[in-house]
Amino acid sequence: MVQYKDRDGQSQVVPVAADQREVTVYNLEPERKYKMNFYGLHDGQRVGPLSVVIVTATEVSKPPLEPRLGELTVTDTTPDSVGLSWTVPEGEFDSFVVQYKDRDGQPQVVPVAADQREVTIPGLEPSRKYKFLLFGIQDGKRRSPVSVEAKTVASPGAPPRLGELWVTDPTLDSLRLAWTVPEGQFDSFVVQFKDKDGPHVVPVEGHERSVTVSPLDAGRKYRFLLYGLLGKKRHGPLTADGTTEAQSATNDTGTKRLLKPRLGEELQVTSVTQNSVDLSWTVPEGQFDSFVVQYKDRDGQPQVVPVEGSLREVSVSGLDPAHRYKLLLYGLHSGKRVGPISAVAITGE
Repeated sequence: MVQYKDRDGQSQVVPVAADQREVTVYNLEPERKYKMNFYGLHDGQRVGPLSVVIVTATEVSKPPLEPRLGELTVTDTTPDSVGLSWTVPEGEFDSFVVQYKDRDGQPQVVPVAADQREVTIPGLEPSRKYKFLLFGIQDGKRRSPVSVEAKTVASPGAPPRLGELWVTDPTLDSLRLAWTVPEGQFDSFVVQFKDKDGPHVVPVEGHERSVTVSPLDAGRKYRFLLYGLLGKKRHGPLTADGTTEAQSATNDTGTKRLLKPRLGEELQVTSVTQNSVDLSWTVPEGQFDSFVVQYKDRDGQPQVVPVEGSLREVSVSGLDPAHRYKLLLYGLHSGKRVGPISAVAITGE
């Protein structure tokens, strides 16, 4: 970005795309001295600046207006397409291109004629978020883009869909189940499992995404099946295994010892930027094989960040500015999740 002060002493900022190596700063005063500061942005941090002092020329006659892109907006969404429109407040471009990444992360380019101010992007995936970049082309060069994000709608009549199922928070007589529903809404859920007395069914309301199953036997492995119910039809199941805590053992001195590692009581937020949050934690006893940090993105989709077992801190990046996140930390030991401990953080403006 380029930063400078206008005639009133107010700071002005001109954003520049990462692949550009030149920029024109408009709307300056003739015969005026400006100090331009140039910063690079990386992981939410400013690098630099490089600075230059310039004096604008005397105003003799107005040159032809440089073309300038205005606002890019989403006009329509379907399961497999997104409609876009934009403005060109000044000048005229030779043509345009819209760029985005497909489901495999490969860049796709859609050319648009110079006289067009809207386009429909076809061939997209249902219920998927896309970021679109619009470039204006002039004299064979791409001008700095404007961007917009859009999510395609679900396919008509598509049923709700179960995501993932986890078993967490083991105690001597209980286990907690948590799951996701990436698309749609179920009327209700049922959890099925077997113990020494036979099969059991636990009903769960449709708006819930977790349930604690008890009473269970200590030190016993259970297999859980989760079904989503819509009308009279069952969807699923998702399957997950979990083991309750074993009874504490006693050493030669008669003192109880714990049979598994333990997370500390607090997950701390140590630093926040526009698009990242730094976390730290403690492990008072034992050693975990690894950790995972879990949170939901702006679309409500669960995201998981794996962490090595020897670490006690992590930076969660790729977040949205000025957004509130609840972050959950689990310890993984012998294939089981322990925890979570949680923290709430708000990214910077």
